[in-house]
Amino acid sequence: MTTQFYCAICSGPAGISAIGSSSPQALKLRRTYVEAKRLEKATGQRVPINFDSDWSSDDESDEGPYDPDDLTRFDPRLVSPESREWLHDIYWLRVDDFTGEGYLEGPASSVNNLRNYCENIDGEESLDTYYCYTTVNCVFPFHLCCFKLLLYSIFGDMEFDNIDKKVLYKVMMDTNPGHTRLDLDYGDVEGPDQYWLCEPGEEYCISRPTSLDERIQQFLRDKLQHDTFKLPISNVSIDQRHVVADPFGNLPVEVLFNILDMLPACSLLEFRKASATVCRATQSNGYWKQRMSRVMDWFWELSNILQDNPSGLNFKALYLWLEKKTNPELGMDPKFMGLGNRRRIWGACQQLRDLYVKRIPPETEGQQ
Repeated sequence: MTTQFYCAICSGPAGISAIGSSSPQALKLRRTYVEAKRLEKATGQRVPINFDSDWSSDDESDEGPYDPDDLTRFDPRLVSPESREWLHDIYWLRVDDFTGEGYLEGPASSVNNLRNYCENIDGEESLDTYYCYTTVNCVFPFHLCCFKLLLYSIFGDMEFDNIDKKVLYKVMMDTNPGHTRLDLDYGDVEGPDQYWLCEPGEEYCISRPTSLDERIQQFLRDKLQHDTFKLPISNVSIDQRHVVADPFGNLPVEVLFNILDMLPACSLLEFRKASATVCRATQSNGYWKQRMSRVMDWFWELSNILQDNPSGLNFKALYLWLEKKTNPELGMDPKFMGLGNRRRIWGACQQLRDLYVKRIPPETEGQQ
């Protein structure tokens, strides 16, 4: 048996066919399953799924009987043929065996085309065979959307000519364990295995990551007018009697902010309660506006959305709300699935970016 092809950048598949039924029984089954899995992740304890009498396979609906395989299929209300077209736009990275030069090639219009290419690149009578994620004669497949995200994370634009393909290939080989994907943190997803596992609630993993629907942008503009984001900044008071020492007070502001940027939002909020220095440094509305710009660099549409923001906008409240809404997690808000997937993929892109930058030789002064 062969494995499926997975994108080296997002770990996602080259196409999805396991879409479930929209019958009431199937929808209820998936909803119950997702709620149980969310509770399981939140508590760290196994949560049994208690199906009531409605789950009998003899139950009938307008679309036929309930199918237990719907627990391994995505929700058709969240995944349409149009929304997953980007999964089929596949390119690949390889190097020439003789020259060592790197090449970006594609697109493959289907998985079969990519498989044919990987099994025999030149299509002629040749002993040279190329495979995905092997230690020799390896090619790395990826979605075009994901490659554009990688380019943007490195260069701030999506121009193909900017990337050194030979260096990128070496970076991917360095993180290639020889299995079905790179040794990167792709987020908390169940999908990539020998065959892609369609985990109900993980529909965001196959949501298009590069474009944000104008309707969502307008939704966010309208949301900014909500009273939730006009509340005064809430200050945290610290009882100095319980503070033995605060070593962070000796750090330069720039160093302190760099440390804070590496913390997730939940940890930062707890940190503010423990350190008077951190509490004071993060008290202003301006801090949260800057933090949003720095740590949500994957959300490039946000600056335009905020152009006409109302006066008195509470950036801390907005940041924490966006942080929660775009968190790539099981059963996330469907409106934010594309952004959630982008945020997930951006994490993998940053890992590749850091390795890529280390391999690029520094430009010498005056070099042409």
